[in-house]
Amino acid sequence: AIQEDGARIAALEAGQADIISNIPPHEVARLKANPRIRVQQVQGLRPIFLVLSPAYKPLDNPKVRRAITHAIDRERIIKHILEGYAYPLSGLLSPQVFGYEPSAKAYSYDPEKAKQQLTEAGFANGFEIDYYSPTGRYPKDREVAQVIVEQLSKVGIRANLKTPEWSIFNTDYKNGKYPIYLTGRGSLTDADTLFQQYFRTGMTRRTLGYSNPKLDEILDMQQLTFDVRKREKLLWEAHRLILEDAPAVPLWNAMDVYAYRADLVWTAPPDEKVQLKDAHLKTK
Repeated sequence: AIQEDGARIAALEAGQADIISNIPPHEVARLKANPRIRVQQVQGLRPIFLVLSPAYKPLDNPKVRRAITHAIDRERIIKHILEGYAYPLSGLLSPQVFGYEPSAKAYSYDPEKAKQQLTEAGFANGFEIDYYSPTGRYPKDREVAQVIVEQLSKVGIRANLKTPEWSIFNTDYKNGKYPIYLTGRGSLTDADTLFQQYFRTGMTRRTLGYSNPKLDEILDMQQLTFDVRKREKLLWEAHRLILEDAPAVPLWNAMDVYAYRADLVWTAPPDEKVQLKDAHLKTK
């Protein structure tokens, strides 16, 4: 895989690659203007979110986690950094995912409410904490991280940005080594997958220190429920509990942008799995 955006695009333009993904927003118009290249955009299944691990103080305080959620202006990031190439999420699930419910909403952007929550939690002067972000993993992830640091600073939270290499990040976040970090869950089609992987007590170290017995009970119940409608309602309830506890901050659903050679007949998938069995070259 070619990690660097410029090298990936150069390979396509030189005819050394047939399809590339993760096109940076600022390159889309230029690639669309190239007659030898086609561009496809599709709403992906990957939610992008911040994880807030309660094992690290003061993130053990729900009011602090809610304050962080109130401090993030996802709409501004999507507009100015991602140039509109993302779908804002009010919850942790995109509309295509089983368990999605439109009324499930995280705490909205409200910096004054964030300051109020911090004051109530005993942090009127804010606090300092390390924040980790991958780079080159998601579109504009480094720039996104810098804006999040800026937004947190406006409510008094001094976030020290750390950007380890992906190979290190990928191991460390799964082992609970980061208090706050940005991540995404790819190919998500059922809410149970995300909820178990990040929020089920004892199941994971990804959200270290988070535990809600009521949530665990609901997750166990829905796994034993064969009635689809009843199971969906249990997932709705689980989602609302998670959003209330705020161990994660929903950001957006990726708009997956692919570029490929113009003589290739191919349809972009929503799950990031590029299947070429149904692709073919146009006959001349």
